[in-house]
Amino acid sequence: MSVRCVIWWEDVSREAEPIFRVWTGARELDWAKESWEALAKRGLTSYSDQVERTLVFVRLMALGGIYLDFCELAFEEIHDAAYTMWASDLCLNTFRVAQCVGSQFSKDEEADDDQLLEDALRNLMDQARSDIHEVLRSRFGDDSLLLVSLWNTVEYEGSELDTSGIRNSIGVGPESSDQENRKMEKGRIDWREDAGGILNCEITGQKLAAFTWIQEGMKSLH
Repeated sequence: MSVRCVIWWEDVSREAEPIFRVWTGARELDWAKESWEALAKRGLTSYSDQVERTLVFVRLMALGGIYLDFCELAFEEIHDAAYTMWASDLCLNTFRVAQCVGSQFSKDEEADDDQLLEDALRNLMDQARSDIHEVLRSRFGDDSLLLVSLWNTVEYEGSELDTSGIRNSIGVGPESSDQENRKMEKGRIDWREDAGGILNCEITGQKLAAFTWIQEGMKSLH
């Protein structure tokens, strides 16, 4: 029986920081850690061979892409995809990436090696997003509370930014008393903080776009 190894957040935190870091003094790395731990509980950060190990790192990149896409939709923080740079920082082996996508991936004879690698990474990351979306919905509660968790990486009580939200018209009601009383473990961030305020204040086009994007599976913007 093959031995399965697990890649914990502590194993990738240094490499993950430039992938997720967007804001000064915000909590995106805390959210990334929380999300990675949720993926670990589903077995999505473990591997038994080098191909599976490559796919674990692809999931880390996909999670980073999800966060950057959210920031672009919700806060107009436009980002340029730097997937090949991320892959280099994570020491991904190009041959292993090729094994993951298979021989039928691209028939474009005009593409150079760099373009083929970028296309392969995009393809793998797009495939990974579906599983990640499912895990994040389960971890944070549902699509609405997933939005709350993402919003709370930037605009939260004590931050210097103003807080706004989505109202009932998008199908989200106030927190139940159970949700209001639900607390995270000691020393951990409550990602549902101010969920009622975030979800029931005046609607904005950017927030609605971000919520719709979450509902539709958090597909790549780039």
